[in-house]
Amino acid sequence: MEEKEEENEETSSIIKHGIKSIEPNSFNDQSNPQSFNITPKELSNLMNLYKDRSGNYNDIKYFKEKGGILPLLLALKTDAKHGISTLSLENRKSHFGSNKIYVKPPPNFADFCIEAISDKMIIILIISSIVEISISLFNMFFKGENNADYLDGVSIIIAVVVVVLVGSITNYQKEMKFHSLNDFEKQSAKYNVIRNGVNQYVISEQLLVGDLIKINYGEILPADMILVEGNGLKIDESSLTGESDSVSKKIYEECLEELNNKKKEPSSNLLFCGTNVVEGNGSGIIIATGKHSQKGIIKGTIDNAQEENKTPLENKLNTITDFIGYFGLGSAVVTFIALSIQLIIEYFNIASIIIKLIFIF
Repeated sequence: MEEKEEENEETSSIIKHGIKSIEPNSFNDQSNPQSFNITPKELSNLMNLYKDRSGNYNDIKYFKEKGGILPLLLALKTDAKHGISTLSLENRKSHFGSNKIYVKPPPNFADFCIEAISDKMIIILIISSIVEISISLFNMFFKGENNADYLDGVSIIIAVVVVVLVGSITNYQKEMKFHSLNDFEKQSAKYNVIRNGVNQYVISEQLLVGDLIKINYGEILPADMILVEGNGLKIDESSLTGESDSVSKKIYEECLEELNNKKKEPSSNLLFCGTNVVEGNGSGIIIATGKHSQKGIIKGTIDNAQEENKTPLENKLNTITDFIGYFGLGSAVVTFIALSIQLIIEYFNIASIIIKLIFIF
């Protein structure tokens, strides 16, 4: 009975004052990446427990089975008060990865021009203009006709050049502005982290798994993390889950208490990257960064889907464009053949030769 009372007192103390601190110097082999007893995949799976909780609350039960969050902190070689050791930065980056989410480099101007010229309608216009100019020059040099029909073909070429350049310049400028704004946002947003017990501000891309980060009202969370201290913290997760209502976040002990008391919707101590702090403050330990975070996983899935598949509307538009293109090209080829035959007959006076041959035989 006395042991139970002591345990309840310890739990109440943790709820009130937060997780007990472990001195960073107590961790052995912080500079050895093999000393981390957990993988990025396992940490991503931990975040999936919350994402797929749907009434089973496996995210809370996971920590209950482990005896709290302390085993996780030990596996990450981090501390809820002093953060990580600066000696482990490079090996953390090597083992868990950085907080950079891959963004395709902007294509150069020539790529936009090639993409514009590759349009089927543009190709048809170029072929038509070449045919028009060829026929006009043939009539001019071989038949002695003095006409300016070739100007129609030249006008088409000029129109194509203007369309390609205007479209390419517009798309190139938009792409460059997007990347410059993205880079500016990454460099301007700095977060308060604690390493070796010292407060410092670092940009999002320099954050690492195990970092102790301060969470403040209005911030967008730069990585997946576990809450170790919270004060009325509420998060807007609509960017990832689609739910418009803000979600309350509490430390593990408070979440477990709500679960044991059979609260209808117990809070969670896990926070998603890319979600917005709408109320309160606190601090958390980063457990997934970059492509291993939930935001990075979703982005990777979307990028792969965009590369491999097209929307039904895009497929229908491509089908219509192909039909128009092939019909126009076929008509142009038939017209070209007919005009070529006419020119050959007129130039070599084949009609009179055929008539003479008929009379002879």
